[in-house]
Amino acid sequence: MYAIVKTGGKQYRLAEGGQVRVEKLEAEVGSEVILDQVLMVTKDDGDTIFGTPTIPDARVVARVLEHGKADKILVFKYKSKVNYRRRYGHRQPYTEVKVEKIELGVAPAAAPKPRKTTKKEATPEGEAEQAPVEQAPAEKAPAKKRAAAKPKAKEAGEE
Repeated sequence: MYAIVKTGGKQYRLAEGGQVRVEKLEAEVGSEVILDQVLMVTKDDGDTIFGTPTIPDARVVARVLEHGKADKILVFKYKSKVNYRRRYGHRQPYTEVKVEKIELGVAPAAAPKPRKTTKKEATPEGEAEQAPVEQAPAEKAPAKKRAAAKPKAKEAGEE
């Protein structure tokens, strides 16, 4: 069984028990991470499930093995005949994970419902009540009038 997941703006083919280096994840070494953007799953019996764009009830459970930096990539810019040369490098951070299991039919975690903005008002008992904040629509500022055109100055020869 393998799955194709999206993480860090890239897509990876993951199989159970396999290891892969993905873009850096904010997780401790040894902790469990859940990759829930599963694009495709192929089962052992040959059935393939495609997402539109993701499969809502599928996820991949992986364990973080290490964090590190990849080999340095050298970038060299050059323009002929103008003595323009620039050289710099970059080491991309990564997280190495080991895939523990690929799960299908798991209900996705319920996203918390957004709250309405509230304003606390004090009551006589000293307890705080929450009342919804209502804002009046902003009124347009009156348009500015253009200044009257100034008369042209008379030329020296005219009178």
